[in-house]
Amino acid sequence: QPNTWALTALGTLPTLTGLTPARTTAGGPAFQMVITGTNFLTTTAVLWDGAPVPATFGSSTQMTVTVGAANIAAAHLAQVVARNPGNIDSNALPFSVASPQPVINNLTPDAAKNGSGNLMVTVNGSNFLNGAQVFWNGVAMPTTFVNGGQVTAQVSIGATGQPQNVGVTVLNPDPDGQSSNTAFFSVLSQNTNTSIYLPVIQR
Repeated sequence: QPNTWALTALGTLPTLTGLTPARTTAGGPAFQMVITGTNFLTTTAVLWDGAPVPATFGSSTQMTVTVGAANIAAAHLAQVVARNPGNIDSNALPFSVASPQPVINNLTPDAAKNGSGNLMVTVNGSNFLNGAQVFWNGVAMPTTFVNGGQVTAQVSIGATGQPQNVGVTVLNPDPDGQSSNTAFFSVLSQNTNTSIYLPVIQR
């Protein structure tokens, strides 16, 4: 019959209806995920972003998958697919590998005089991801990712006329990019002295 010949000739088409859990944070440990759907076989494979991952058959409607730490090392939206013999693939379900919340420990330097001009500020902390962005009083600055504990930003210390504290934050990239705590950069008055000069007395 027209409505059954394809399944008879090619095999059984699996479908996916749910993932539990359906999200995690990038950089976390390996974990197990339960997938639900229909038409799972003992020979059904599960693909994570196109590559097979260890899967255990439970029933025609449920399988358990082991997701390795390498699969969630970077923040992204992964695609999960069930594949039956004959390369018969199910629909894809998204799994969100979310960015962790970055943390700022300190800034180097953390102060400069008013009107200093262009300056590179190093932000030290943790949980920084490639693509993280430094914000200077809420404005995105040109940012360079160094590693998970350091990013640098090019800022400009203009002649504002008034000393001030500038709020500095780091925003990790999507999906679910989170913002860090706020660190403060001190813009000092131009006449602020950082050294004490003693007169030389001639004898």
